[in-house]
Amino acid sequence: MLFNSAATYVIYVVFLLIMGWLFVTPLFQMNQSTLDTFLGPLPLILSFVIPALTMRSFSEEFKTGTIEYLSTLPIRDYEVVLAKYLAAMGMLGVLMLFTLVFPVVLLIAGHPDVGRMVGAYVSIIGLGSFFSAIGVWSSSMTRNQVVAFIVGFFVCFIFFLLHRMADFPAGPGGQLRPRCQH
Repeated sequence: MLFNSAATYVIYVVFLLIMGWLFVTPLFQMNQSTLDTFLGPLPLILSFVIPALTMRSFSEEFKTGTIEYLSTLPIRDYEVVLAKYLAAMGMLGVLMLFTLVFPVVLLIAGHPDVGRMVGAYVSIIGLGSFFSAIGVWSSSMTRNQVVAFIVGFFVCFIFFLLHRMADFPAGPGGQLRPRCQH
């Protein structure tokens, strides 16, 4: 059902265009081969993309009335929730599969740290699984897909902001100072 929606393909194309532009820009402008410009804004972009992909998970079931059909099947509620969550993770996995072109290009163009790239993708999947859980939860709270997206985005964005605030630990006297960047 998730890949039957045109919105899914629009989200995929927009995401891949933005990420491709962020990846290619330093290659041609600064002659650098790095994933940093791809990975830097990724948490913010995923806080939009994942709620958009998961907003239909349960809200569409409530809206069309098929949730009653699901509840009469000989499956438990947690199995339905787990299936919706795993479907969202599968969509994220397919999306990230398309971005594997970026590390391959870096391997061809330069000598990047493979361990760092693998770690980056593992962390992307971890963040994506967390945001997917939030998206499926927000979709289960309402019948309206737009409301599910807004709630999911808002919660994901709060966690993104909390992450950004962690970059500014309190210094002496309670003043905020930025951490040294590597």
